[in-house]
Amino acid sequence: MKIYLMINFFRSFLDEITLEALKINLIFWMLLWFAVKAAYVSKFRDKIKKIESVYLKDIYLIVLFLISFFVIKYYIKFNFIEKFLNIGPN
Repeated sequence: MKIYLMINFFRSFLDEITLEALKINLIFWMLLWFAVKAAYVSKFRDKIKKIESVYLKDIYLIVLFLISFFVIKYYIKFNFIEKFLNIGPN
């Protein structure tokens, strides 16, 4: 019984909306990384170095990644509920 509950617990985290939110979030962060690297070779090199030294520490990036992931996940869930389940205020 405990194994069944544990499997259901892990499966609830791997639903379709979560995977879609993870894909969108990864695409967003990869595009942001490419933009930073493109700006790094341009005339904004000094400003990018200053931003990297102050804000781009591992813990900040992990926290921002998690926050953006949960925002995207709940935005997708909210749109799904509003569109298909008709639970909105209308």
